[in-house]
Amino acid sequence: MLPEALEVAMRKLALLRSAIDERLPPDKLRLVKTLWRAWRPGRRGVKARLIGIDSGFNYIEYRGYALYIVDCARVVITEESEELYDGYVDIDVVSSSNVEYELFLRSLELEVRMLEESVNTPGIVLVDGSLLAKAAALMKARGELELVRAGVMEHPSRVLERLAGALARLGRRAVFIAKNSNSRDVLGLAKGDVYYFESYTDGAPGYSRPVMASRISGISSIVKGLEALAGLKGVAQRLDVAITYVRLREGGRVYRVEVPLIGDRSGDAEEYIRLLLTALEHHCVKGYPYVLMRADELARITGRDLRRLARLTGVLLDPLGREPLDEVFTSARARY
Repeated sequence: MLPEALEVAMRKLALLRSAIDERLPPDKLRLVKTLWRAWRPGRRGVKARLIGIDSGFNYIEYRGYALYIVDCARVVITEESEELYDGYVDIDVVSSSNVEYELFLRSLELEVRMLEESVNTPGIVLVDGSLLAKAAALMKARGELELVRAGVMEHPSRVLERLAGALARLGRRAVFIAKNSNSRDVLGLAKGDVYYFESYTDGAPGYSRPVMASRISGISSIVKGLEALAGLKGVAQRLDVAITYVRLREGGRVYRVEVPLIGDRSGDAEEYIRLLLTALEHHCVKGYPYVLMRADELARITGRDLRRLARLTGVLLDPLGREPLDEVFTSARARY
C-alpha cells in the first residue's frame, strides 16, 4: 500500500463513515419493514432429508503453470439424522492467463453434476451460492478456455444447458442459499439488499416477501435463458425463480435464498418458503443450515492442503509466479 493511502483515508473519513452508517429515509424504512415477515416455525418440526452441495478450488501459480485442486462435496442428512457424503476432486496443472476464472467455472460444472445426480434422490437439495449469479457467469463466459481445450471440462454453454435441465427436473426441491450477496434487485438501494434486511428488521426470525425474478429488470433475461435451454414451453411449464431473504434464528444473519419454480407457482412461493424454514428449523447451527456448513468444511481447500500436494508432486520449492528474478534458480535436489 502506498504511504499516502492512509492520508487519503483520513481526508475521506467523514464521507466513508456516512456511507457505511447510512440512515434510511422513512419511506425506504417502511418498504423494508413492509416486505419483512416476522415468522418462526411451530414447535413441531418436519422430518426431511436434506442434501447440501458446495464446491471449492485453490491453486499455486508457478512460473509458466499453476497446480490446482477443484472439488465438490455433497452431504446428505437422512430422516434418521444419519450423515452421508460423496464428492468429486480434480487435480491437475494448467497454463492459463486467467486461472482463477477458469477454476471457478470448473467448480460450477462439478456442482451441476452433483445437482444432476441428486434428481432421483429424495429430499431438499441446498446449494451454496446464488443460482442467478451462477447462471449469469456461465452465460457471460467468453473466449477460449484452457480447461475446455484440454478436455478437462465442457464448454460453459453446455454446462448451462445441463444446469437448466437439472432445474427443470428438480423444481423447488433445489434451494440456493447465498451467505453474502451484493444484489440490489429487490430493494434497489445503495447497498446490497441483505444489508438492509439484516439491519432494519430488529433481529426477528422470518423472511422477506418472495419476489419473482421474471418481474425484475436486469435479471429476467437470465430466467428466460434458463427456461429456453430447459425446453420448457407454455404457462404450465414456465420457469421462474423466487427470491427471498431469510433469518433462521433470533438475532442471526440474513441469507439470500433463490428457489426455482416450474409452472405458474408464484402464488405458492410464500407457503413453500415457510415449509422450507420449518424443515430447516432443527438442522441449523448458529442460524445456518448444518448440511451446507458441513459441505463447506469438506470442500474447502486450504493453503496447507496445497502445500502438501506440492510436496507430494515434488514442486514445493519451484519458483513461484511472483518471485523476484534472482530467486528463480532452485537446485533440482532441493525440490524433494
